[in-house]
Amino acid sequence: MEAIHIPGLSVPALECALTGIVGESARVVGVVELGASSRATPWRIDVDTAGTTTAYLLRHAESVSANEVVALRAMTNHPIPSPHVLYWDETGTTLGTPLFLSDFVHGDPLLPAMVAGESWAIDLYIDTACALQAISADDLPADYVDELPPAEPVGDVIEAAYQRFPERDSIHEESYQRLIDTEPPVLPEPAFSNGDLWPDNLLVRNRRLVG
Repeated sequence: MEAIHIPGLSVPALECALTGIVGESARVVGVVELGASSRATPWRIDVDTAGTTTAYLLRHAESVSANEVVALRAMTNHPIPSPHVLYWDETGTTLGTPLFLSDFVHGDPLLPAMVAGESWAIDLYIDTACALQAISADDLPADYVDELPPAEPVGDVIEAAYQRFPERDSIHEESYQRLIDTEPPVLPEPAFSNGDLWPDNLLVRNRRLVG
């Protein structure tokens, strides 16, 4: 059998940490590199505890995002399903590298069904985006709201996005001008939001949102 290997991590040390996290003797029996996106790759790890195998999502080193952890914690117990943060070591005290562990969501990306023009997928995407954008601080656990970064004025967000493209073509200029021209004089109160509502980030199973 091929040895379990995760670059930058000691698997025996990880198993020791997992034993403390789950409260039972834990053994890593499988790992799958999930593929990088805008950040370094996360891993699916399959962990055996007392004969039962459970899948977890693991991030370490530069793939760990404090913003992601804070956002997921804030979504704890919210009706919109999100992964639960099981462990977060921001400073790397346990394994010498930052470590983030959450439950692994079993599902398929919504994107293929969106691209295929399936009406249920389009409706699900719109409903989920609207529901996320409607979340206010009152809808989130009070002890996590203080951890969230301060609200950003929409004008600042638009300007920052515009400045990311120093060599702008007509579509950048036109989009920027339309946003500036249509910004209402009185804006609603800031709301909790998701900065990456790409359909590939929405997971579904049996046409239902699971994460």
